[in-house]
Amino acid sequence: MKEIKKLNFKRPVVLLKILDNSTLVVVDDQTTVRFLNKDTLKVTGGFKAGMIHERFKQNVVTFSEDGNKFASISSDNREARLFNTQTKKAIAKMNRHQGEIACVEIDSKDRYMFTGGEDGKTFAVDLKTGKLAFTLPHHADTVNEIAFSKNGNWCVTASYDRKVGVFNIATMTPKHKLKLHASPVMKVKFIEASRFISIDKNSTAIVWNTYSGKSLARLQGIHDDVREMLVTDDGLFLFLGTQLGHVLVYELENYTLLARSYMKFAVPISSLAYDKQTHHLLVGLEDGEVIFYDIYEGREKLKTLLKQTKYDEAYKETENNPLLSYTKEFKFIYDMWEKTLEKATYFLQRGEKNKALSLFENFKNIPAKKTLINRLLQEYKDFDKFIELAKGGKLALAYSMARTIPLYQETAVYKSLEKQWQKTFIQAQKIAIQPSGLERAK
Repeated sequence: MKEIKKLNFKRPVVLLKILDNSTLVVVDDQTTVRFLNKDTLKVTGGFKAGMIHERFKQNVVTFSEDGNKFASISSDNREARLFNTQTKKAIAKMNRHQGEIACVEIDSKDRYMFTGGEDGKTFAVDLKTGKLAFTLPHHADTVNEIAFSKNGNWCVTASYDRKVGVFNIATMTPKHKLKLHASPVMKVKFIEASRFISIDKNSTAIVWNTYSGKSLARLQGIHDDVREMLVTDDGLFLFLGTQLGHVLVYELENYTLLARSYMKFAVPISSLAYDKQTHHLLVGLEDGEVIFYDIYEGREKLKTLLKQTKYDEAYKETENNPLLSYTKEFKFIYDMWEKTLEKATYFLQRGEKNKALSLFENFKNIPAKKTLINRLLQEYKDFDKFIELAKGGKLALAYSMARTIPLYQETAVYKSLEKQWQKTFIQAQKIAIQPSGLERAK
């Protein structure tokens, strides 16, 4: 993947966030907050909150979606402070935890500041009043991370006690305590309201159904400590940033790993963000760099190849960037293949092999398609013989061929045989119940 643009802030970037007004927020480990125009990357404002974060594997800073509120854990990790970004003044704090605070979050609807602590407690502070609003059910150990569904109805907590807590904010009721993890749960992230992902210290990643609490899948291929999780706004992809500088990417329909090392950096990944307007992935690193990538890199070339009907070269582009397989351009190729396969099969069933080969011309150099084409041609090699047996009344032999080559069972000739069999069988049943009709039926 080629970088589009890059920034360097010299300090570890602990938060990247694109606000509702399209402003890019960048926060470093010394809580220096910068607001940038996300397109020009010019700094439009900012402030220094003066809190130093020596640990930032968990979320130690957070911003509201509208950008008006900002929260951070203090340098000694004993309290969380809520700021008004316009006045740059602290407007509330949370210091009720017995021990250190591990993470801080503002919910997706900008209503509460949540804090999770070593004491296993999770507190919610009302953003308008600055007062404690409610607490979540306790964990037996540190609450490492808190996540919210986009609709604001659900909250999940990841804990060192190896459990994931699920809480319904809309009804203010606990829903589940999920217990499949064999080691401390470190990260949680919603895909959509009905699904979320949790990852533990052993890099075991589980996809859950929010409502039932049942496990839907386990992600394969994670061999490193996951530092950051990001789900694209359309829910298509999951990106994982790791301690060793790898970015992994999964598709979220079948939970397939698309690339184990989609990107690779020499330093740990400390933050991720996604620009849904430009399809840019922003990667923040511990050395202070922020690098922009187009997740659909190669799309313009793909369009050109489609116009030239060079489908084999288009497929090669998806090998360079597997995410291209999910574009509307690639869907066009997929649909063309399905139509071509249908038409070619029609010609093969009519014994017009040359017409079928002509249709396959644009796909024959694609390895996966070439294998299918050859298999199809091989299976239809003796189709003329099958037709001859069927029309000649040698039904036992015809049916034997159809069992050997199941593809023949989808043809019009075979379906005609089956239709005739049904008629004959019904007629035989009627005759068999008549006096002396058994032999006639046979």
